[in-house]
Amino acid sequence: MRRVHRCRMKAVLTLCGIGLLLGLGGCAKQTQDTVLEENGITEQIQQSTEQMPQGSGQTGAETEQTIQGSGQTGAGTEQTVQRSEETGSETDGAETAMEAVLEQALPCVVQIYHETPEGGHTAGSGFIMEMTDDTVYLCTNRHVIAKYDDWDVYFYDGTCVPGSKAGTDDVYDVGVVAVERTAIPKEVQEKLGTVSYDLAGWEELGNAELTVGIVRIGREGDVLHTLTGSLLRKETEFLWGQGEKETEVRLAITDGDSGSAVFDENGKLVSMIFGCSQDAGGERDWGVPLQAIVSCYEKITGET
Repeated sequence: MRRVHRCRMKAVLTLCGIGLLLGLGGCAKQTQDTVLEENGITEQIQQSTEQMPQGSGQTGAETEQTIQGSGQTGAGTEQTVQRSEETGSETDGAETAMEAVLEQALPCVVQIYHETPEGGHTAGSGFIMEMTDDTVYLCTNRHVIAKYDDWDVYFYDGTCVPGSKAGTDDVYDVGVVAVERTAIPKEVQEKLGTVSYDLAGWEELGNAELTVGIVRIGREGDVLHTLTGSLLRKETEFLWGQGEKETEVRLAITDGDSGSAVFDENGKLVSMIFGCSQDAGGERDWGVPLQAIVSCYEKITGET
């Protein structure tokens, strides 16, 4: 993954989608969806350790999404992730089992795509949250779908249908895209599935690491890659947010993984990828907590 050159910065957060540059700067408060750039030039924003408002810009064709944030200095604020060492046989066994889980999850995952006026595109991942009689609802990141209302949605078999932005959350990086069921061929509908999750199990989840993974598909229905790793912390302090806690995972995520469903070894949804950070403690991968995904989805769609 290309790293953003640090210029008077203490930490960097990268949103792992394609198409938008987002920054946290020490200026007047902005939303993550405010446009800063139009001509394909990636501008580095100098940071202030006193103010951390949010902004964004379009960098042009197939560019990565990057948030630049300021961390605080001092030993008390440095955050480190201890990388545990595992034997090769244990790792291979966990990865093999997770690969099987991710293969079973393919009918639930999508790619969300939009061509840009500059001749490039912006894209991200997503997953099927619910299928009603009339509508298929997809969850993804707010930063993936913020700029456009209409999207091309690709299912795991390569089928492409039109979708529209149903809404986004103001706090967590959650967005919802709606697809009319009549736009999906019946033979494809029969193959699709929704993610499953266990809120009660999530609430009871302790601090033990969980084996998790993601799978990302392309527009041809091909699997672009799968990643296996661990859920490190169910909810932990997040420097670049609005006081909310986020889920920390270890997955070595990359551009385009934004909006990917994070599955546990039982195939249950536990989080949704939105970015990775680099600070004094090294690289850290981040996802939206399951409880926040569900509550944001219900608020956006009006479901209870």
